[in-house]
Amino acid sequence: MKFRPQRGSLADAMAEVVILPPTKDALAEHYNKTVSFGPSLKPEQIEVLPYGFDSRINWRTFSVTAPGFGVIGFTDGPVDDVR
Repeated sequence: MKFRPQRGSLADAMAEVVILPPTKDALAEHYNKTVSFGPSLKPEQIEVLPYGFDSRINWRTFSVTAPGFGVIGFTDGPVDDVR
């Protein structure tokens, strides 16, 4: 799946798009690797919910959030919850 981090503008976020396996483990690992401040994020803290279709980038968009972290980014598809 494609993942883009939460940024001030869509252009800034799209410049940082990465391809990840569609799992919460992959999302947490990527977040922890790329964010150098605050506590580490655990896969079980992540919630991925349908957000809507974004015609600007042709994505069926899902928000990626975690309690205490807020929105950390968006994906172009759902995740597998199998651990």
